[in-house]
Amino acid sequence: MRYLESIRKYMDPAPWHAWLATLHGMHGRSDKSLEHFRQAGNYADHSFRAAANKGNALARSGRRRKALTYLQGHLRQQPDNFHAWSIPGIVLVQQGRKADVAKAFEQALYVNPESVAARQALTDLETDTSGP
Repeated sequence: MRYLESIRKYMDPAPWHAWLATLHGMHGRSDKSLEHFRQAGNYADHSFRAAANKGNALARSGRRRKALTYLQGHLRQQPDNFHAWSIPGIVLVQQGRKADVAKAFEQALYVNPESVAARQALTDLETDTSGP
């Protein structure tokens, strides 16, 4: 049991909280996920995967505007990251902002022209007749 005390004392718990937050998010427990992201502090701001998961947790918990603001801030830090453009596109879909969605996925394709997912998202968007 001493090794557990050593781990707690000398290891940074932030990555573990980010990992737990991701697991909770995968199982639809957005509030638990956000609590672990809070405990992870700024760790999510330096790891794209953690930032994307935090943005998704915010969106799933109904805080879409906050999710989008958070993800756009991360996007400014990593404008050449394909995923940094795709994740806000997903949140924008949830908000029904089709024109902004198209711009986000077009930029994702500019960064990564081989992205089948971004190309499919644009195709789906063009064929969607559910409204603006």
